[in-house]
Formats: sequence, structure tokens, C-alpha cells
Amino acid sequence: MARGVFNPARIAGSVQANGGIVANFQGIDILSGPAKQINGAGETAVAFLDSSTAAMGDLESVKAAIQRRQSKAVASSNLLGKVRDVSVKNDFWFVTLVPISEFADAMPDANLQGAMRGDLMHAISQASGGVKFGANVQVAGEAVTRSDKDASALADVIRFLAGLIQQSRDNNGTAGQISSMLDNLELRTAANVLTMSLTIPERQLEQMMETMRGTKHQARKVE
Repeated sequence: MARGVFNPARIAGSVQANGGIVANFQGIDILSGPAKQINGAGETAVAFLDSSTAAMGDLESVKAAIQRRQSKAVASSNLLGKVRDVSVKNDFWFVTLVPISEFADAMPDANLQGAMRGDLMHAISQASGGVKFGANVQVAGEAVTRSDKDASALADVIRFLAGLIQQSRDNNGTAGQISSMLDNLELRTAANVLTMSLTIPERQLEQMMETMRGTKHQARKVE
């Protein structure tokens, strides 16, 4: 689920213009990509329940979300409590009370799908996080795992990946900028819970985006 400001009609028009599929289900349009079959199991779909609420997932899950919305079914108290806690602290946020591996089919890349089905992702039973914008952009996340060992293993993997990026700081401009941001990364474990926090100066983030745009533009010229 996502909250924001959406223009469903305009988005649906754009999807259709690019070969996508728009199918109506109980008065709500469900959107899927150009290569998808709207009745295909496991295919990713998006529906805008209103101008400020969107649902994304496999087709059956999106249909179920529409039905719950229309029947005014109440979400679990655990989910609502977590949403209140995370949303009040962030401008952009997410909460899931199901394993991260459940989202593997929604990933566009086969390698990423495989990674999300790995043992480590299966170990994450709940996750939440968000971004707070300002002069310093605050990024925070929390993962609840099956055991203390899983939380420690997840922290070690994140540190390892951060280390790989930092080793490349002198060979790649974008990697160098990301690396300097990761210098502020803080990871903590308490029992089976991993928490992460990262503070990024807004200007530093803008410079990184400008560098990435410039690199992409140069790549187009070479092609």
C-alpha cells in the first residue's frame, strides 16, 4: 500500500499508451505492464483505490485489497499500530508484517528475485522504514528476524556490501559519493531486531543525483 497524491486517470492513460493493460474490477481500474496478462498468476498489478491510496502486488492480492476496502474491513491492530509509529516520523515510509521474500515475484530482475528468495530474506519476518526530508535527509529501517543469529547475519551482510562499495570509491564517481554517505551508516542489533539509520546532507544527495544523470547522459551519447 502507498499513500500520496495520484492522478489515476492520467496514470492509466499513460499505461495504455505504452502498451499496458487496464482492467476494471468492481469499479476500480487495475493496471499491469505491457508484457503481462491480467489473469496471469503472480503478475504484478497496481490499483488506485482513490486519489491518495494505491495498492501494488500480485493480481489476486490487489483484488483482495479492493474487496477489503469496499467492505470497510479493518486492518489488524498490529499493522495499524506500526503504521502510526512509522508514518509520524517519516515523509516516505513502508511497513510489512509478512516476510520480505513474499515480494520476490514483484521484482523486475530475475537475479533480484532469486536473491529475495534466499535464506537471509526468508529470515526477515517483518520490516519497516522511512525517509524524513530536510537539510539532512534521515533514512531509517528496522527488520525483525527469526532469531538473534539471523539479525546479526543480516547486519554482517549489510556491512559487507557497504565495504565493497567503499572499496570502489576511488574508481567510480557515483560509488565514491555513495561511499561517503555510508560512512554515517549505523547498524544495531537487539535480540532478533536489526535497526539501521543513515543521515545524508541534502546537498550531498542532490550532487549524487546530478552525477548519476550526467553518467546516464554520457552513456546515451556513446550509444
